[in-house]
Amino acid sequence: MNEHTLTDVLNMDLEKSFGPLDECVVVTRPDRRILFVNRAAEEVFGYSREELIGATSVNLYANPKEFTANRKIYDDVDSLSTDNRFTVRLRRKNGCIFTAEVVSAALYDGASDPVGFLFIARDITDRLALEAMLNDAVATLEDALETISDGFAVYDKDDRLVICNEKYREIYAHSAPAMVPGATFREILEYGLDRNEYDLGNLSREEWLQIRMDRHLAADGEVIEQALGDGSWLQIAERLTLSGGRAGIRTDITDLKAAQSLAENALHNLSNLADNLSCSITEYDLDGNCIFLNETSATWFGGRKEELLGTQLRERLPAKNRTKSDPLFKRALAGEKISFETRNDFIDGQARDVWIDYIPKKNAAGEFSSLVVLATDITDIKQAQAQAEKAHRDLSDLTNNLSCAILEYDLDANCVFVNETMAQWHDCGKESLLGIPARTKLDSDYMKQSERYLQRAFNGEPATFETTYAYPDGITRNVQVEFTPKRDAAGNQVGVIVYVNDISDLMTAQAQTEQAHRDLSDLADNLSCAIAEIDLNGICVFSNETNNRWLGGKDQVGSSMVQVLNPEFLKEALPYYKRALKGENAAFETVYSFPDRGDRNIHVEYTPKSNANGDRIGVILYVTDVTDLKTAQAQTEKAHRDLTDMTDNLSCAIIEMDLEGNCVFINTVFADWIGKPREELLGTKVRDTLAAESRNKSEPYFQRALKGEHIYFEDRIRYPTGIEREVSIEYTPKLNASGEHVGIIIYSTDITERKQTERTLAKLYSITSTRELTTDQKINQILKLGCEHFGLPFGIISRIIEDRYSVIYAESPNGEIEVGASFDLGETYCAHTLKADKPVAIAHTKTSALAHHPCYEKFRLEAYIGAPLLVDGERYGTINFTASEPRERPFSQTEQELIRQFADWIGNEIAREQDHIALMEAQVRLERIASIDDLTGVLNRRAFMERAATEIARFRRTGRKFTAVMIDIDHFKSINDTFGHSAGDDVLKKFAGIISDALRAVDVFGRVGGEEFCIILDSTEGDDALMVCERIRQQVVEQCQVEPITWDITCSMGLATVAKADVEFSTLMQHADQALYRAKEAGRNRCLFFKAEDFAPETAD
Repeated sequence: MNEHTLTDVLNMDLEKSFGPLDECVVVTRPDRRILFVNRAAEEVFGYSREELIGATSVNLYANPKEFTANRKIYDDVDSLSTDNRFTVRLRRKNGCIFTAEVVSAALYDGASDPVGFLFIARDITDRLALEAMLNDAVATLEDALETISDGFAVYDKDDRLVICNEKYREIYAHSAPAMVPGATFREILEYGLDRNEYDLGNLSREEWLQIRMDRHLAADGEVIEQALGDGSWLQIAERLTLSGGRAGIRTDITDLKAAQSLAENALHNLSNLADNLSCSITEYDLDGNCIFLNETSATWFGGRKEELLGTQLRERLPAKNRTKSDPLFKRALAGEKISFETRNDFIDGQARDVWIDYIPKKNAAGEFSSLVVLATDITDIKQAQAQAEKAHRDLSDLTNNLSCAILEYDLDANCVFVNETMAQWHDCGKESLLGIPARTKLDSDYMKQSERYLQRAFNGEPATFETTYAYPDGITRNVQVEFTPKRDAAGNQVGVIVYVNDISDLMTAQAQTEQAHRDLSDLADNLSCAIAEIDLNGICVFSNETNNRWLGGKDQVGSSMVQVLNPEFLKEALPYYKRALKGENAAFETVYSFPDRGDRNIHVEYTPKSNANGDRIGVILYVTDVTDLKTAQAQTEKAHRDLTDMTDNLSCAIIEMDLEGNCVFINTVFADWIGKPREELLGTKVRDTLAAESRNKSEPYFQRALKGEHIYFEDRIRYPTGIEREVSIEYTPKLNASGEHVGIIIYSTDITERKQTERTLAKLYSITSTRELTTDQKINQILKLGCEHFGLPFGIISRIIEDRYSVIYAESPNGEIEVGASFDLGETYCAHTLKADKPVAIAHTKTSALAHHPCYEKFRLEAYIGAPLLVDGERYGTINFTASEPRERPFSQTEQELIRQFADWIGNEIAREQDHIALMEAQVRLERIASIDDLTGVLNRRAFMERAATEIARFRRTGRKFTAVMIDIDHFKSINDTFGHSAGDDVLKKFAGIISDALRAVDVFGRVGGEEFCIILDSTEGDDALMVCERIRQQVVEQCQVEPITWDITCSMGLATVAKADVEFSTLMQHADQALYRAKEAGRNRCLFFKAEDFAPETAD
């Protein structure tokens, strides 16, 4: 029976009846073969009508079990007299499974025999998924109430309880039995009153109940406090809901009330402390009445504290003193902070020079409420200033005899001091330079060159540069200009001192030294490569031992290279030799047959040789045996090809394409990013799955890579799965065994976390480097930054004393975490962080070892990352970030290192604040005893090595390089033997003073042995470091004269710049010491850099 036969039997046009329906319609024969399908069925199942007609309907089921479970519709003919409705899993042509709701019916002819079956199916996959999501959402909402750390309850518009969490019942434990849905708020209150739930204070039961009901019914969001019968305190916040009901939160503030009591005691202690200070402290209300004064103030004003409180205290001062300060006092009462210096006659009979600060004081609401006056006796300071002025005059007399030019600017850039040398160079008297911007006498080019250095000095940073300048006295000098900030005794910058040294002779000596260094480098005789120098006539004028050995063992100096080398090599090398003669570096590789070494792969390099005038005088030939390297390269290439086939376990996404752009290999990471099985992607153009914007952006790189170019770039790409990633992408040409370009290998690494970390570190630097924020503001911003970076809403910095955990800084979305809250340390995750002594991170507490921890059971915090907080190396507390929801992915090592950096900075900032409060003078004395060498006044070995270890650690964190310099005084033993140890000690002190004066504040200098010293030049390497050392060495020669020593004191220096391999400073120090040994070996009184090749062990033939 076919479709037409069935149509005739049923007297029905199937296409007309079922074709337009949106539901899938399938008609089968009794033997389950399909007679008819409509257009909707074709679209849903993915088969054409021709493929389905005649096929068995069993093929449409997801699997045989699905069919077996529903075959009764065929077997039980009686059941087909009525419609059957069932749910079944079906399969599309592409293999995808979906769930359908099916209505089936039997089709009969006039004889009541079934002639076929009708199936109408509707895809309900999305509906079932939505129902599951709604069920999960309801369950999640119910669970969420129990994760709230505060008590929470909702009442309907009739003031009947709808829901409350367990914490609410726990807070009102006596009232909990009455907290059933439908109970009114008043009924619950009265139930609790009957059981002494509340502390009524001085109110009657009726008064207390009326007040509480009035506030509850108003529910205007006002926060109130409530005392309970057990002595605890609550904070209550209630608001009206949209439906007219009321929602309220109860927060336990018992610990906060206790902290307030402690604060009152602290205020009393603060008053006692103020009485022991030497300065006068007075506080006035806005009417000028004294509301607080310390004992010093009472003494100065000639009375007892009790008598003076409440009086117009300033009226006790002489009229002349009040007249001078009254305008300032009135401005301060208006809210302006004012500082000034004056001299007052006080009631106790003493006339004092005083420094006065008027400091407006605000109340907790931020309103100006009173004025605090601090008066410090500076009489002794004024006397010291007079003595300092005399010392300045003496200094002026001393500097007039120096060879360097010196001048001083005040903070307005006006010249306030100049020595005779500077005046002579400008061909004028000193008086004509004082009081005016002396720089206006310099030409514009010099001003432009020096402007940025001068500005750095005005910003507090020493700065040095060198230039050539034609001075008004007619002499053009090479000068070194050093700008040094000048500070007063309190450390405040008051100006800039400029030292100008004539280094013309030094520059000439440096040029000669550089020429000698080039010659010495050209004649290195201990390298493993062959080196020869050939003059313009082709004659060898230098040959190292390796070259002589390779060419038969005979010294090649004086030989013609045409006679020595074989003709085939000469023919190949001649073009490169000619290029070198024209001043071009030229290199090539070839195979050379040596007399006693056989055929070897060699790398040949020709380098032009010039004299000091730049004239070409020959060519230097470097020949390196690369036979072993070539063999290793071949092995490496094979290993690389093998390794490419085993990339499935790497974290980066890898794909290989042929030159047509078709995928020939893809690892699982890349397939997951695309969102398809690997098998579906092989042989396809995978780039077409990316958005057009991403393809267009990368197309130029892709085309260059197809031509064989190695490309690296970074991009932000949204992949077909909908996930957007920041990725680093590397296009690498794929070569076959013959070296032919046959495709591209693309490595894509997800750097989203790294980029986010970089942005976070940039924000951290911005926060920590600004001067506009206080320490508290910086710490609070760092907490916000951490919450944003880690995706966790709560951030805390704690102070831990013994076993007590107190919140001192907090960040939370709605202020849920209060500063001052205190807990037992054992009830916090931070107890584990302190025990581990390193960052601890938990993405999902419920599935971790802390699932039964008291903190989890109490607060249900699922995600946690925290780090110990050290202040001055001692345990202070912790920094941590938490959330009540699990984290989608585990915390990475980078994130744990980032929170360690947060902890390091905050620990340092807290330490700095504590240092300001501590007794600084005592600390300085103790540090000096522990770290300063008694003889020279510089860091001793222990202190220097500690500082060096810090610099190494900073280099490992930041990558900022520095240079270590080992210094040894030449012939020091001879000085001790000839002139005695006393003279030797004088040399050490003078030598250390010269170097200390020549270094910047950021550099580190210490004595590490008898006559050995070491310097760490911060952020300095290469030629810059060598220039600094040469300057210091010259200053030692010029300035280190000590009686009765008759010869010049000189020193030798070895330099070594830090590298990644230098895990410990001792390694870097050893390198610098080796360079120092070379400097002494080369004749002393010189500076040499460490070069690894100079100290490589020789390879035996």
